[in-house]
Amino acid sequence: MTARNSGCARMQYQFRHAVICVFVVAFVAVCLKMTCSQQVAPPQHVGVGAIDVNAQAGNWLKRWRAKGNITIVAYGDSIAAGVGVTDPSEDSYPALIAHFLRQWLAPTRVQVIQMGIPGATTDTGLREIERVIATQPDLVLIQFGGNDSRNKRPIHAIQNELSAIIGTLRERLHAAIILIVPPFQTRTAGGPVATAIREIGRKLRVTIADFDRALHEHEHDFRGWFSPPPTHPGEYSHVIMAQELWRSLHRLFGRPLTSTVQIGDTSLFLPKQSHAAIKIDVRTHTQRAVNTDLTVEHAKAWYHWRFENVTMNEGRTCELKLLPPISHSMRSISERIVAMVRADDDLSWDVKWV
Repeated sequence: MTARNSGCARMQYQFRHAVICVFVVAFVAVCLKMTCSQQVAPPQHVGVGAIDVNAQAGNWLKRWRAKGNITIVAYGDSIAAGVGVTDPSEDSYPALIAHFLRQWLAPTRVQVIQMGIPGATTDTGLREIERVIATQPDLVLIQFGGNDSRNKRPIHAIQNELSAIIGTLRERLHAAIILIVPPFQTRTAGGPVATAIREIGRKLRVTIADFDRALHEHEHDFRGWFSPPPTHPGEYSHVIMAQELWRSLHRLFGRPLTSTVQIGDTSLFLPKQSHAAIKIDVRTHTQRAVNTDLTVEHAKAWYHWRFENVTMNEGRTCELKLLPPISHSMRSISERIVAMVRADDDLSWDVKWV
């Protein structure tokens, strides 16, 4: 009886040992499989608009020039539609970007479609995504978040819907993508929705244009971020947003800005029949000297200056003398001035109102 019990105990021990070994082997196999899959699997949602693809094979600038015509879709809410500016077809940030891309990429034709939906939130953007895909764009500007913040929508919902929008565009299009952080009326650029959008951009490795940060850092002016009507950015703000988008395009292209141009103070008090002298500064951002061509447009007239051997430490300044059409005293007028600088194969610009 004792020997039989001993044999049974030994068999039970061997059985338990075998079961444990099987579980250990299975666990190790699963771990090895997961490790291998993590090593070879590509990152999720990395498509043609991702930074690493841009750096390797996404030479968008060269591709767009070779194509001959490109389409930009500004997809977002009422700010993307240009609500708040007098002429959205000329002064909104999508229109400004399209205008200066035409100058830079000529003779490539540039079409912009302002697909802004007043009141739209990120769930609206996901629901209407087929409208963007139908245009077969070369560049999609995604700008949602302002209405989400106003409606106090959950952060996780905003991030999930933006991720789905970007993932769908990458799967269905061969287009570059820029994710825009819209402007918020907050004391700092670190609001919860703005932060959430930046996190999604970094996570999905999308080129970001941070309108919120650009306005907080650079727009210290009586016209304000949301000058009339009070709920939308005005012309002055759209210029700053477009300039931030221009810097983001250069990051998308994988090249730094060669130069910058800045139109000086344009708030002037002048006697009747007096000329206004507007200073325009040109700066370069390369270690070597470059030749620059400055073109200024005002009242359908063009002015041109050429500066030789401009260096980083030594810029150039010129004066544009204008005779404003003032017919009587105490009259306030607004005149639009556009300045463009070509340096090597690059273009920079500024827009102001006198």
